[in-house]
Amino acid sequence: MKLWEKRKNFSHLQVLFGFSLFYVFCLYDNFSGVLYPVFLAGMLMLYQGLMKQAGRSIKKDSRLYMLAILLLGVSTFLTGNLIIIWCNKLAVWVLFGILLLHDGYEDQNWTVFRYVGGLWDLAMKTLAHLFAVFPELAKSRRARKEQAGTGEKKRNGKLIYVILGILVGVTLLCLILPLLISADEVFDQMLGGAFDWVVQVISQMILPTKLIFMTLKFLWGLMFFFAIYSAVKNRKPQAEEKDLRTQEPVLAITALAVIGVVYLLFCMVQISYLFTGGFTLPAEYSYAGFARQGFFQLLFVSALNLLLALVTLILFRENKVLKIMLTFISACTYIMMISSACRMFLYIQAYRLTRLRVLVLFALLALAVLFAGVIRNIFQESFPLFRYSVAVITVLYLVLSFSHMDAWIASYNIAHDQTSYLYELSTDASSPMLKAAKEGTAEAEMTRAYFSMNEYRQEEHTGIRKFNVSEFLFKLRCKEYFRGDTGAPLE
Repeated sequence: MKLWEKRKNFSHLQVLFGFSLFYVFCLYDNFSGVLYPVFLAGMLMLYQGLMKQAGRSIKKDSRLYMLAILLLGVSTFLTGNLIIIWCNKLAVWVLFGILLLHDGYEDQNWTVFRYVGGLWDLAMKTLAHLFAVFPELAKSRRARKEQAGTGEKKRNGKLIYVILGILVGVTLLCLILPLLISADEVFDQMLGGAFDWVVQVISQMILPTKLIFMTLKFLWGLMFFFAIYSAVKNRKPQAEEKDLRTQEPVLAITALAVIGVVYLLFCMVQISYLFTGGFTLPAEYSYAGFARQGFFQLLFVSALNLLLALVTLILFRENKVLKIMLTFISACTYIMMISSACRMFLYIQAYRLTRLRVLVLFALLALAVLFAGVIRNIFQESFPLFRYSVAVITVLYLVLSFSHMDAWIASYNIAHDQTSYLYELSTDASSPMLKAAKEGTAEAEMTRAYFSMNEYRQEEHTGIRKFNVSEFLFKLRCKEYFRGDTGAPLE
């Protein structure tokens, strides 16, 4: 039985060893190329294979998580926006963690905080098993020695030592030979030319620094993926879900009533001043100045109200008055979000679009959709709030991720004669920028700065592995721009 277990573990090590090589091939020095979705597809295939080998099935709705992960990978190689790329990669691992928990447990009745705790526990276990691959490698090596014959074991052992000795010797010579050559002219004449030739050949094949970094990336991949495998394999058995709603609802009702009075007054001000403009502002305020401040604060308060509603639903016993208070707080929050959105739109009218302003509007939309789920959960306890939240946030984010927001930021700002921000945009904005250069609707210096800066950033992104659609289209438009085919003066 023990020998069978060792064989099984060694098989998993072989698979993860091969997948780590695949990981290096796809992602070494490749941040947003076409191989990123290929890597994600390989990772999901590996996950399904290990689940099948363990005799466990994948739930039907898990395919939706996998589809979302693949779509995030596709979005990554379609865009040049670093903010979107980083958010895509973060979202991939969050969704993959949710996928592991969803297939590993019966999570129908899990709360949002239970899932957050599960993700945190998975992350900590992965961190704890980060170096677990090395003891497993030692065990598998001992198992192979036990199975191999004595003579064969010695020959294989000596061969390994010979290979390691050559690698160590060559590595040391790369350090020692340049020192000796620079120390003696005669020795330089004897071996200097030959050494330079060898260095040139090696550098053309593969740079030693690249080999080192590729080796480190491989080791990291082997450690990380084995750590995830170990964390899932050694997960705790599912504990019985306890009903945490044991707190006295009067406490929550009183606290929400105190907050609600302030919210009511604030919402009346928003309706009177911002939405209808019926009241007179203080002398030191202009209407535009009043409208263009406070959207970040209101966004933060709205997010805080969402957290407050979730905590209340989880900890306090069911009570009709409490439900009414939570509904009132939710309604006030909607007014705050509408106020924040109106302020942001007025601010955009005055100062045009930036990425941050787009992300604020996206956050307000996401909060509005989440609060709709919270309100339903207030009156229907069986409503799967977490699944609803993951689904709507994933769909909304995928829309944002595929939208190429830099392109329509550029289009909007150019149409409204605001070009000071355009040079900061990514390659996604190349189409409206080239169009503006052709039509003369943007300053020549600004369009030149945009194409010059992005051209400099993309100099190292060459080769089929690093192929990125946004960068490819930018290069075509950049060539057209610098050839002077825009029909507009480029000087």
